[in-house]
Amino acid sequence: VRHCLAVRAIPTSSWPLVLTACCDAAECQEAAIAVITELGEDASLRDWAEDCSRKPSLPAGFRLRIYARYAETSSPTWQSLQLSAEAALLKGEQLPPEALCLLDAPRLWPQLLARRAVLAAGALLDASPHGCGDSEEVTLLADAVLRNGSQSEARAACAILESLRGAPAGKLLAALSARQPLHLLDGLPAPESQLHEAAALLAVRYGDCRVPSLVLPLLDCACALLPEVLSAAAALEAWTQGWWESKAQAAIAKWSFADLEALLTAGPWKDTEVLARLISAWLEAPHDQMERFPVGDAGAWDKAGSLQMCGLGFRV
Repeated sequence: VRHCLAVRAIPTSSWPLVLTACCDAAECQEAAIAVITELGEDASLRDWAEDCSRKPSLPAGFRLRIYARYAETSSPTWQSLQLSAEAALLKGEQLPPEALCLLDAPRLWPQLLARRAVLAAGALLDASPHGCGDSEEVTLLADAVLRNGSQSEARAACAILESLRGAPAGKLLAALSARQPLHLLDGLPAPESQLHEAAALLAVRYGDCRVPSLVLPLLDCACALLPEVLSAAAALEAWTQGWWESKAQAAIAKWSFADLEALLTAGPWKDTEVLARLISAWLEAPHDQMERFPVGDAGAWDKAGSLQMCGLGFRV
């Protein structure tokens, strides 16, 4: 099709028949756009393009681009095509950048963030950066994806952070999600505090004990109670020693009874002296009894009588 257009091998009046025969094939749709762009002033081609834009069997992004070549972009038909393309994107259909830049990005962006559609959000941000703003929802999206998403989704989340907040915002997270060598992680700045737990999870799931040893000391104290880190501390894995207990001591005043239960049940603990020090610090922290054992915690008052777990026999 492109060759025929370039050498003018097909009369303009015959193009509608040619395009009708081939535009259902995805590989021919870009060529059809090129024909409409170059010869769209022809009345027969405009009629074909209008019919094509109303054909529901064709991809919504293709129909929107066809319509944009020959019609006003403020008509009810345009708005309907926009909504159809946006709905297709929200359902997971991939749209080319040329279609994404025709969408109403300020309207679509919050919906993509709320649905955790990180790949589509990244593509929309690249196509329409001025219509996509930073917000708390961006942080929530990145946190959810970095914890539980695929590697490609994690890369997209890091790219969004870097695009909206600058390169340092996602550098360490991007390196961890890509499992880069240890020497490339050294010296990278920690992400914002709301993403520290996601960074910690990436580090402990890395498969190389040197990585959490390098990364976790950079992060907030609250990360000391991650289940994976707790299990490693209970097993006396070398990379948890020293700095982990110091982090736990620093965070202990904020611990709830649920946190203490997590500590007690992470074992079996190979070094009960560490456990004893942490429980003593928790008991001595400036909590009142209601803070330690809230009424809403089922069974907490029964547990309040004594902490017999692990044979330590602490009294409350």
